[in-house]
Amino acid sequence: MGAFYLPIIEPNDYESFRRTAHFYMPNTYNEWLKFRAKERESLALRGHDVREVTINSSNFAEEIRAGRHANSMQGLCGFAEKLFDGNV
Repeated sequence: MGAFYLPIIEPNDYESFRRTAHFYMPNTYNEWLKFRAKERESLALRGHDVREVTINSSNFAEEIRAGRHANSMQGLCGFAEKLFDGNV
């Protein structure tokens, strides 16, 4: 299986992400951590190479405004991949 890029959000930036997101994000940062841990485990069990990338809400919002990424979980993961590859 290929690589999958999982976004890491810092605790102090989580509420900004929630305000920006037009997709489901858990109500609290702790719930987000649990959600992300389950996703990471599921991906790893399916054989994906999971790579974690820290993402900033203002950078993601700019990517959305510029039309480079959708305001979706898939867009967030795509942005994580772009950051990981150094294409930002």
